Amino acid sequence: MNSYKWHINDTLSIDRVLKSENLNSYCEEVRLWESDFKKWIGWGNAISVSSGTSAIIIGLKIQGITTGDVVALPSLTFAATAQAVESVGAIPLFVDVDPETFVITPDTIKPILSYPKLKGLIGVHLFGNMCPINEIIDLCERNSLFFLEDAAQALGSQIYVKDSFKNKRSVAYSFDSKKHLSIGQGGMIICGDIKKIDSARTFRHCGLSNINDAWVAVTHGTNHLICTLQAALGRSILKRLIELNEIRCHIGTQLNDYVNKMSEMRILKPTEGCNVVPHRWVVLITDLQKKKQILQKAQEENIPLSTLYKPLHMHPHYKTVHKTELKNTDFFFHHNLCLDIAPYEPETQIKRVIELLDYFR
Repeated sequence: MNSYKWHINDTLSIDRVLKSENLNSYCEEVRLWESDFKKWIGWGNAISVSSGTSAIIIGLKIQGITTGDVVALPSLTFAATAQAVESVGAIPLFVDVDPETFVITPDTIKPILSYPKLKGLIGVHLFGNMCPINEIIDLCERNSLFFLEDAAQALGSQIYVKDSFKNKRSVAYSFDSKKHLSIGQGGMIICGDIKKIDSARTFRHCGLSNINDAWVAVTHGTNHLICTLQAALGRSILKRLIELNEIRCHIGTQLNDYVNKMSEMRILKPTEGCNVVPHRWVVLITDLQKKKQILQKAQEENIPLSTLYKPLHMHPHYKTVHKTELKNTDFFFHHNLCLDIAPYEPETQIKRVIELLDYFR
């Protein structure tokens, strides 16, 4: 199910840019998109890019990650997270997640802290639930590691971060067709360190810097520039994102309240202090046979419930990648059902899912 629903203001925004006849990726529209997004987030500096994957790639590059370095990340994530690591020549290392929150924590990270050539971590804020940022940054600082946040699924979710840690944060967002803010494709990097943002500008545009009004190659880079029309669409949707996120929260809350009454099902526990804006709604079914029956019935009735993508260690390409014990990740894969939340017609979505689960009580 797509997250986007047409609005007249979106058409007007794109039409305005087309009439300007300026589609340059460095034009005022792109700068305003970055400025608007930064204000909405409320901290740091923003650089727009062509995708969430590009945001992670550049987030790694500005940390100095290069060939042969090792970067730890959860196996429970979309393939793009690990592929971004490989794109800069680094080596992924898979770690497990917490058995209740299903994000990485200091406890799941500690087993790999002495791993050779380990340079840093990518924490994936999964389904809207955020990693315990303060604890992880503190652990990384004590072990000379960087921490990059993959927040593709967490736009609008909030957790308290110490002021002293904000300038150490780098966060990658995605705006593809199923994210909180969908412009088809696109990404954003938010970074507290202004020097790293300057580097990000260079990496996203073929390694070029503007020196004395001339583009000069100062490092290796590729093209990660965003399309101007996507920037215009993003600015338009951003104005109603709070409303859209409130609908997501309403759907998640209603379904969570229902599942909390059922002994054979459970929901994911939010990280302490995290206000979750759900990207997907997730339920864990204890009985695997019942899960299979629910999934089959959902497919018959065209209800967008499905088992989440396989953890990366189960993919052929990543079978030889080093990993810790991944028992919580494996449990999640076998027992989960996910609902792709669309921020419209909330009562219809809630009613259909509850009726489906009621059928198997």
